[in-house]
Amino acid sequence: MNRAFSKILILVILVALAGGGIFVWQHGWIGKTTTQPTPESKTTNSAKNIVADASIMSNMGHLRTTAELIYMQDESYNRVNCSNTGTSCGANCWKGNISLICDDISKASGEKPVIHASDNAYCAYVPLSNNNYYCVDSMGNAEKINARPDGCNNTSFVCP
Repeated sequence: MNRAFSKILILVILVALAGGGIFVWQHGWIGKTTTQPTPESKTTNSAKNIVADASIMSNMGHLRTTAELIYMQDESYNRVNCSNTGTSCGANCWKGNISLICDDISKASGEKPVIHASDNAYCAYVPLSNNNYYCVDSMGNAEKINARPDGCNNTSFVCP
């Protein structure tokens, strides 16, 4: 009985040491030799940019849909702006809280979208990673472009 107990105790100790070693290795407390970025970290950053860009483009699609719903209600795009919290119209209208969409875009890009709106048209753009931009407008355009969209302004309201 004493010999069996000793074997079990040794086995438990070996498992505990192996588990502790794996724990230390997993948390990076051993084997760190450099603080330089590795190819894996560059890949991770690239993947993060792809996910952030996808989130931005999806939210810009929500902004475009919300803008069209506001237009259907008001027959104007004037309430299409990041300060619209959905409380600026009366009790009998569809509110269209664009400020929440702008906040979500800002979380992913670091900036709120630039929105130009008038009675008859709107356009909006936001920077993406790698110096690209994403632009949506009232003509139904939704484009990823590699320069700031000059056509999206207070006079033409068009994405390139």
